[in-house]
Amino acid sequence: MRIPLSWLIQMNREENIRKILECLPDGILVTNKEGEIIFANAQIEALFNYKREELLGQPTEILIPEDYHNILDEYRKDFLEHHNAQPLIYPSIRLIGIRKGGEKFNVAISLSPLETDPYGLLIISAIRDITEAIRVRKELKSSQEIFQRIFESSLNGIVKYENVRNEEGEIIDFKYVVANKRALELTERTEEEMVGKTIIELNPWIKDSDIFKTMLRVSEKGDTEIHEFQSKRKGKTVWYKTNFVKVDDGILLTFDDVSITKLAEDKLKETNQELEQKAEDRTQELLKSNEKLKNINEKLDRYAYMISHDLKAPLANIEGIATCLKHDYAGIPLDEEGNEMLEMMTVKINDMRDIIENVLQSAKDAIRSRENIYLEKTVHEIIETLNPPSHFHFFIQQGLPQIKYPRASIVQILQNLLSNSIKYMDKPNPLITISYSESENYYLICVTDNGMGIPQERLNEIFNLFEIAHSGKCDIESYGIGLTIVKQLVEENGGKIWVESTLGEETKFHFTVPKQ
Repeated sequence: MRIPLSWLIQMNREENIRKILECLPDGILVTNKEGEIIFANAQIEALFNYKREELLGQPTEILIPEDYHNILDEYRKDFLEHHNAQPLIYPSIRLIGIRKGGEKFNVAISLSPLETDPYGLLIISAIRDITEAIRVRKELKSSQEIFQRIFESSLNGIVKYENVRNEEGEIIDFKYVVANKRALELTERTEEEMVGKTIIELNPWIKDSDIFKTMLRVSEKGDTEIHEFQSKRKGKTVWYKTNFVKVDDGILLTFDDVSITKLAEDKLKETNQELEQKAEDRTQELLKSNEKLKNINEKLDRYAYMISHDLKAPLANIEGIATCLKHDYAGIPLDEEGNEMLEMMTVKINDMRDIIENVLQSAKDAIRSRENIYLEKTVHEIIETLNPPSHFHFFIQQGLPQIKYPRASIVQILQNLLSNSIKYMDKPNPLITISYSESENYYLICVTDNGMGIPQERLNEIFNLFEIAHSGKCDIESYGIGLTIVKQLVEENGGKIWVESTLGEETKFHFTVPKQ
């Protein structure tokens, strides 16, 4: 039997179509005009849980719940009547599908005509499970509704801008796209006034402002920026807190009016500055008062020390005279009143000695309290206290060290040394120098004067009690106690003191101050 070539070609064409339909991702049914299934691909089997052998020869309605049979029938009839005038794919319809086990799900069905020999017109039905798509669409719609509610109910103004570019592609302006209710309230504009207009069109002043520069920067670089800006609203100056975010080819702006907060912050800042100034002024007053009290106390300590020191010498003289009187007139009878007076003198001398010792001890207790001493400042204060004659010259080495020392002690030491330099000065151009050097463990302080000097034979004696360097050679009043006290104070604080002198030329007193 001879097989016609045309039949072979037709068979080959149908086989190719069958292969194509098997490869499609959608479920494919091929039915005749009456809806009888003559082909089902593998995706149909997966969608409806039927084997294709179970479907072949069955009506399409087997895959649709009974409630939807009429809809499907009308859809098929309409397709058959108009398929020649319609596009290749007839508009789809959404229906409910039913699986072999009775489970229902959402499907979309699209019909396409297929002319064949010898079957005539066939209908290709593309069936897709749209359950997930419908769920996603519902969620998206819900999200959009939620976003819209948030957008409209936000306490912040929200505005979407679209970049406006020139022919070179440069951003030259920003067009309002959408604005929420709060944005309209904050800007005191209507939606018609804003949407579709550009920001420069509505606010010509903004082109040279920091706001516009920020918008350009965010739009070009994509960085989110938060700022507080001073702006204008119908002639009024207002403060906005803004958040600029790049979105697509534009910017999303959220903002709020913080003018009241800003005014409150400025007022609070002003009040704080006033309070800080008052506190500073009061602190300075208290510091000055404390400094004044400290100076008074120091002067009282020094005064007590000096008075006790200066009273000791005349008291010793009086005691010596009283002793001489008793000795010299021991063989001469005194009346009762004379004896009583001598005894009273002895008692009073002892009382006076106790008072002086108590004052001296109190001064020594103050002396033992160590603190940071700026020597340069202290030397200036002592010189001012001594008030030397105007023709005296003082050279104070720059950068005298800061030492840890009892204030009363260092003041007493320097005051005695400087006082002696002034007291024993015999030159028409007096020069007194205060200098220092240092080693690893101590500072060496030196007080030098160009006065009368000290005889070499007296250099080892002048630190002894009641020793006077120039005794009998000048009319200077001295009791020979000052340098003894100086030596005692230096040694009590871990130092040493010595003197170098050239008679008639100069005298140098050296003493050490431990660094620790």
